[in-house]
Amino acid sequence: MKFEHNIDRLIHLLEMYRLRVPDFLEKISSGLKNPIKKEDVFEKEIQLSHLKRIDKLFEKGLHYYLDLKAPDTSKEVSVFFRKEEFNQKSLNIGGQLSPSGGNPTNGTGPVSDSQPI
Repeated sequence: MKFEHNIDRLIHLLEMYRLRVPDFLEKISSGLKNPIKKEDVFEKEIQLSHLKRIDKLFEKGLHYYLDLKAPDTSKEVSVFFRKEEFNQKSLNIGGQLSPSGGNPTNGTGPVSDSQPI
């Protein structure tokens, strides 16, 4: 079953957590015989099973990825800009990776893997 999802929200998460596309795909493909490909995730529609794997990584809730509203990119929404020190061992993947700037469209951002999305 496929759903239309908000790719901008996914890209925003990858940027926030400094997660490059190949690393992201490797994490969500963990344990699968056939790994999830970039085309499977960054198309207009996505399989529910892929969306669940993505949510297992970021823990935002499925509604987050399906919401067509643009993600809030202000620094105030990120706990990383309000807290100076973290206990890395107690954080999940979303908490272990710190946010970053970068621009995925010019190849300098975290979602760049030298191929356009």
